[in-house]
Amino acid sequence: MSRVLKFSRNTRKKIYNFEIILLELFEKIIEVLTFRPVINYIENLIFVRKLRLKTKFEKKPKVDKKAKKWEKLNPWFGKDTPMTWTAVEIHRRLVNEEGFDPKSDEYYTELDKRIYQEFPLKMKKYFSSNN
Repeated sequence: MSRVLKFSRNTRKKIYNFEIILLELFEKIIEVLTFRPVINYIENLIFVRKLRLKTKFEKKPKVDKKAKKWEKLNPWFGKDTPMTWTAVEIHRRLVNEEGFDPKSDEYYTELDKRIYQEFPLKMKKYFSSNN
């Protein structure tokens, strides 16, 4: 059994006005959502949220003990920008072009040797007893 609701003229006018307001609101929402900076902002929010979720639940790689030890023995790493970027570039060449195993003693010996060749004075400064 269906019932047809009958509204007064005044009530129908209020419903009509409410629908108009809703439609105008939807138009504004669409304008905002199609405004490029807003879209970029929303995309960035989504990207950051996904990244946080991934890093939260993915297994973290084990830290290489030799890499940690080397970092402690080289206090300039991460602080002296030219030396750090040179070390990164030397690492890239050793591993990608020359086939060194980054977990081997030979790799660290060669890395230290090449950094010393690039920055002999700085290396002496960092490793002198006058620090």
